[in-house]
Amino acid sequence: MPDAEAAPGAAPGAAGGGFAASLLRGGAAALAMALAFLPVGWWPLVLAWPALVAHAAITARSRRAAFLGLWLPHAIAWLVLDAWLIDVAALGWPLLAMYMGLWPALVGLLVRPARSGGPLGGVPVALVLAAA
Repeated sequence: MPDAEAAPGAAPGAAGGGFAASLLRGGAAALAMALAFLPVGWWPLVLAWPALVAHAAITARSRRAAFLGLWLPHAIAWLVLDAWLIDVAALGWPLLAMYMGLWPALVGLLVRPARSGGPLGGVPVALVLAAA
């Protein structure tokens, strides 16, 4: 059954694979974000991160795939980045990672309608990314 939320003008799934592809694209964005922080500190990756998030959101088959494909890898990245919290707040550490993973996923949900002609159809994707 075709997905009603697929990118306009494209055949369902033509954007590139299913949920696994969404996870890989979201994982690339999460990896770029994680490597930008210390101890690695490759801060120029921060400049590529919005483009990777937008690409992952736009090429996903559905809003659900875009949301989960961005949320899950980013939540895992935050688990690693905030591992120092285990000694301080072991119960709050995974909850914080889940919360922090929501923000890239919500940015992805804002980018999709800007690209596809939805409620933000006249707004450029770059402006949506800058405002988010």
